Amino acid sequence: MLETTMSPGEKEILCMMVSPEPQLPFPLVDMHLANGDTEKEYVIPDEQREQIFEELFPFVPRPDLDDVMLDIHENKTFVVRDFRVLRWEGRNLLVSPYYPHSGGMVVDWMEAN
Repeated sequence: MLETTMSPGEKEILCMMVSPEPQLPFPLVDMHLANGDTEKEYVIPDEQREQIFEELFPFVPRPDLDDVMLDIHENKTFVVRDFRVLRWEGRNLLVSPYYPHSGGMVVDWMEAN
């Protein structure tokens, strides 16, 4: 990984937890990051977000889509249904909606209350 990679430590952790997998059947678009880098993000239709979240969330218990979580990098809350999914080194990784700004990945989520 390059030193300029957004959230290299979190990506390394997730790559140990999540096996390589086929691409999801959704378009990939460029996500422009605050560090000047570009990564690939899936465009997931609203009606398939719950299924994709259930498939990709790596922890137990899994929050509901309407739950509010805290992104510890951004120190801001978000509704889970606003998650984003990156395609990274053959894996599909959940990230917070604030990922492009501060790199918050699923390992950086906490219950808001």
